[in-house]
Amino acid sequence: MAPGHSSYPPATEPPSGQADAAERIADLERQIDELQMELSRLRARKLEPGERDSGLGSLLTERKALADEVERLAHVGSWLWDVRTNEVAWSRELYRILGYDPEQHRPSVELFFAAIHPDDRAAIQAMSTRSAATGYSEPGVRCRVVHPGGSVRQIVLMGTAIRDQQATLIRLVGAALDVTDLVATETELRNTAELFNEAQR
Repeated sequence: MAPGHSSYPPATEPPSGQADAAERIADLERQIDELQMELSRLRARKLEPGERDSGLGSLLTERKALADEVERLAHVGSWLWDVRTNEVAWSRELYRILGYDPEQHRPSVELFFAAIHPDDRAAIQAMSTRSAATGYSEPGVRCRVVHPGGSVRQIVLMGTAIRDQQATLIRLVGAALDVTDLVATETELRNTAELFNEAQR
């Protein structure tokens, strides 16, 4: 074979669907990065001077920490966990992500873990125990949840700590991002890329 020549057919442009899938993945990954940056900025923040801590009923700090950023993102559910009393509060979107009905279920740590895929549950429980003890939450942990009907959703968990003026950990707040569509798109893109590469051989 002469130098500069190849037996492969001329390269063709990738299918438009592949480019669209790549764009969707990039957009969803930007949302994840944005959420992680916001939670990192809020990590270990303390109650503000004069801000009253009257339990989950007031939600003063938590609303400020979550409402502006987390709740505006599509498919993001927020949660709050008072590590002193074990009280839990969920947004309506988190109910949906976990497959629960807010009219029929009361949020609890146990109910949350019940929704986690059995193969992922032990790791998420261990991470939760560490977070409750130290106030540190591992960023961007991906796991699966199983809805009562059997469907499986892919989620990314993120959280941060709320401390009082004495730096005592009082709550963990965070979000669950439903990335099921992202995972499906990644799979679609991977399969399309494999078919495209096969066509070039």
